[in-house]
Amino acid sequence: MFLTMIQKVSGQPAAANAPIKSSPSPTPPVNTADSILSNRLQALEESVHFMHQHALSDELLQAWFNACRDLLDHSYPRRTRQSVWRAIHVFLKTQHPSFQILRKSVFHAIQNSQDDYLWRQIALRYLTMDGASVEYFSSEFGSLMSAWFACSDARDNLLEYTVLVFKRSFYSLPTDAVEIIIECVCTLCNNAIDSKHKPLVQRCMAFADVVVRYGSLPLSCVPAFVSMLCRTVNVESHGSWKITRNLLSGKLGYTCRQAMIHMLEDPGSGLLVGWSKGKTSRVASV
Repeated sequence: MFLTMIQKVSGQPAAANAPIKSSPSPTPPVNTADSILSNRLQALEESVHFMHQHALSDELLQAWFNACRDLLDHSYPRRTRQSVWRAIHVFLKTQHPSFQILRKSVFHAIQNSQDDYLWRQIALRYLTMDGASVEYFSSEFGSLMSAWFACSDARDNLLEYTVLVFKRSFYSLPTDAVEIIIECVCTLCNNAIDSKHKPLVQRCMAFADVVVRYGSLPLSCVPAFVSMLCRTVNVESHGSWKITRNLLSGKLGYTCRQAMIHMLEDPGSGLLVGWSKGKTSRVASV
């Protein structure tokens, strides 16, 4: 039954096994592109319903994914692409594919598609089990996240997912991916400060807290990370000071302290004014 659904999803004509019944007034078959697409989407919905009720082999799932993957192409209407992404969400959530070739195929579809950022980000969350399993894609993870931070129209969701990845899989990521992601979040936070987007600044602080408590700040990221913390003092004072205190007490404490002093002494950094407004006692304490 599912093989028949796959055939319909792919848009291939069904095998003519049954005899054709005669009709007194035959209606000529409609074979337009719109009707073919409509039939494919209907078959896709039927296959999703089937997935909710049955566990399927990875071989069948690979055939199903291959049958519908072309509908993710940007040449198809947005509503069509989103229907396919919705089906992929169900497939990942209910079937939990373990076949690595299939998982790679899904990752590359997520990576190489255009627009539809929220739908692709949700698919990646399901594929990586909310950031708990990124090791299979670690070599390509940094570049994908960098591209999304630059272009995504769903950055809140992206930042929430990034926090989960760093909390659950920090040491599964290569150093270059960690560096890329931290730099992206620092840029995002600075832009949020400039635009007075306090909720986004708070989410960036949640990310910074995870970096300090669950990971290890790469040396190359110290200037950008410390600068971000300094700038957030007047926006999210309590969170920024707490993270700074934990950072200065860690193995990079001396390096971070020197970076902070250098920034505060640099008139061109723009940080001295922000840190001079009633913060003297706290600076002394750290």
